[in-house]
Amino acid sequence: MQFEVVRAGSQFGVVLESDIMPPEKSILVAPLFDGIPSVGKLTPEIAYEGVNYRLYICAMQTVYRSELVFTGDEVSEHRDAIIAAIDLLVTGI
Repeated sequence: MQFEVVRAGSQFGVVLESDIMPPEKSILVAPLFDGIPSVGKLTPEIAYEGVNYRLYICAMQTVYRSELVFTGDEVSEHRDAIIAAIDLLVTGI
């Protein structure tokens, strides 16, 4: 599900891929980091499980679904900030 929080080991991430995509072996995810400095709109702040993370859009990548734990939690309330970060990275605006 788009904007679902996933986990790979101890690392959390957010699914970026649209739900219109048919399930493939891999999925597009951006990592959540705590303790990293803000890079403005490129690193939107996302609170999850009581921790303020930064979504590091610059490090988005495809990950095999089999390597992820899907938490069932989503952060869709941050949709506008996440899409703005992707737009800024890709288009520069």
